[in-house]
Amino acid sequence: MVKIKKNKKVEINEEINNADIPGRNEVFEDTVSEAMEFLNTPSISDNLIADKRLADDSTVVHDAPPMLKIEHLKKRYPNSEVYSVKDLSFELRPGEVFGFLGKNGAGKSTTIKCLTGILPFTEGKIEICGYDIAKEPMKAKMNMGYVPDNHSVYERLTGREYVNYVADLYRVPKADREERLNMFLDLFKLRFAVDRQIKSYSHGMKQKICIIAALIYEPKLWVLDEPMMGLDPQSTAEILSYMREHVRKGNTVFFSSHNLDMVAKVCNRVAIINDGILHCVIDLSDPANRETLEKRFFEISSTEEERRAWNV
Repeated sequence: MVKIKKNKKVEINEEINNADIPGRNEVFEDTVSEAMEFLNTPSISDNLIADKRLADDSTVVHDAPPMLKIEHLKKRYPNSEVYSVKDLSFELRPGEVFGFLGKNGAGKSTTIKCLTGILPFTEGKIEICGYDIAKEPMKAKMNMGYVPDNHSVYERLTGREYVNYVADLYRVPKADREERLNMFLDLFKLRFAVDRQIKSYSHGMKQKICIIAALIYEPKLWVLDEPMMGLDPQSTAEILSYMREHVRKGNTVFFSSHNLDMVAKVCNRVAIINDGILHCVIDLSDPANRETLEKRFFEISSTEEERRAWNV
């Protein structure tokens, strides 16, 4: 067996991503369950369709140019002989929420870091609203909002200062940013803390301010990498509801998550990746596909021994 020497930063990231935190999955599943119950309250449920799914295929524009186009993407880290992403290709349509599923180490985060311009890729092409991320990175990024799973923010700034900083970068007029900021502060119940330094925020509050900053310039493509971690049920519900509002405006949401139930409720389509390979893209407008999503996921992402143990 060839021993592959890994970059130290990659090793640390892998260790964090693969960490087994006791109770994490149980707490997250409970939060999702409570959030979906909250979505059934009269003030929210008017926006949902009969089967209590947030996904609405009437918003999807099938004959328009893709919001995101990935062609034959390959990524191999320095000092590694293995490709983390292998020949990945798919397109995202205007007006849809697109789910991205895979176990830890499957290649989800690497794909997201490539499409957001954080990491260079080895081969292939990525276009955001028609702009090549490698050749025209500024134009591509002006059309994209990104919410990572680690809420990286400037913690010595207040929430308002941070959002204004991002709004300045994306050239948002002051009148527009004020109107949008006030709407989001009320939506995410963050008005009481917006003028405090971010270092005083809780985990959930930091995640909320990251989401507000990513939406303040109304990006056409909204990329979410596990955005619900650490959020209370009401905040989770509000984000899920706003995701649908975002795509009703003709925008697109790229949503990476480990929670199959949530993906089945909010996404129009979902892709499953394992060992860097895209195995399938599933249309969730078909109820039969939603019912078998969990089975398909475990068939793809589990070893034969695990499938036998879980009777999948």
